[in-house]
Amino acid sequence: MRQRLLPVLAVLFLSVPISLAATVAPVASTEVMDVTQQACDAFRLRDLARLEKLLATEFVLVDSQGNVQSRAQNIDEVRAGDPVYEIFRNQDMSARIYGANSDAAVVQGITHVKGMSAGKTFEVKVRFTDTLVKRDGRWQIVVSHTTGLAAK
Repeated sequence: MRQRLLPVLAVLFLSVPISLAATVAPVASTEVMDVTQQACDAFRLRDLARLEKLLATEFVLVDSQGNVQSRAQNIDEVRAGDPVYEIFRNQDMSARIYGANSDAAVVQGITHVKGMSAGKTFEVKVRFTDTLVKRDGRWQIVVSHTTGLAAK
């Protein structure tokens, strides 16, 4: 009896980390997708305090024209009030969680932005890839890359 029970206990014991990881990943995936949408909302609402929490100090944006902007440059744009966003929304998102402590993530999706810059209206959809890290119990975006979508 004891010899039959050992393999069963071994399988149960070894499956605990797998089941915990399977439980953590969907929760973390939802969290990181929410963080990326919160950042969109903060840009749209010009919420500087929120942006400063969501964007890591070393945050870098590579836009759809290949321009590189720092966190400070992004925050300065919001502070200056140009551009102004009417719509800034993510859709069709997926997320993957990485790291032994599930403390790194990549989120991909499509961002729809509409607004006004330098007196001219604009509307565009871009494919984005955001890389996030979890520090002190909260997710922050460290890199964002966007690519223009071909007109249909």
